[in-house]
Amino acid sequence: MQSVSSKNSSLDHQAEALRFLRKAHQTRIEFGAGHYQDEFSKDTQSPETRPVIADNSGAGVLKANGSGWKGKHITDHRQTPVTSVRTLAQKARRSILTKLMEITSQLIAVERSIQCTPLQAQGVSIHSKDSIELRNICSRIASQAERSQPDRELKELHGCLKSITENLLSLLSTSSSDSAYRIPHTRNLRHILGAFPDI
Repeated sequence: MQSVSSKNSSLDHQAEALRFLRKAHQTRIEFGAGHYQDEFSKDTQSPETRPVIADNSGAGVLKANGSGWKGKHITDHRQTPVTSVRTLAQKARRSILTKLMEITSQLIAVERSIQCTPLQAQGVSIHSKDSIELRNICSRIASQAERSQPDRELKELHGCLKSITENLLSLLSTSSSDSAYRIPHTRNLRHILGAFPDI
């Protein structure tokens, strides 16, 4: 049975895991996060999309050399912001990540609710080692490392969350606590279990 401090630490790990997922949802291109580019790189601009440059000898003269563009920038309304185009794979990953993020949030809510009932005294809670594993997986997902493998990471997250849900259901089924406490949480967990996306 976990101590009170261990349970609080477990909840901290879960909350941190959710923060990592939200970060990945907002920033990782592999998961379809938006990319907006305000500036134009001199290395990637074509003459058709580069700003018009005026030097001191006259206005409207377009100049460039190996050291970069020189002169004063003149607004060219042909410029448009550059946005990334989401691939089908990115859209699918983003949809899965969104659902798993929602499931993580729901599991944390169930865990917190259980801690307010006599169920916690019977050891019905997410084990600390599972919370740590969840946090570590979510940390990897939030990472921008070049060698990251988003598909594998999503499968790991899916498996970890499903295992946590099934373990909680198993603990509830063997609990001797009043059904008034068991039934609502069992119903919520079964609902969560049915919400897992196919991977």
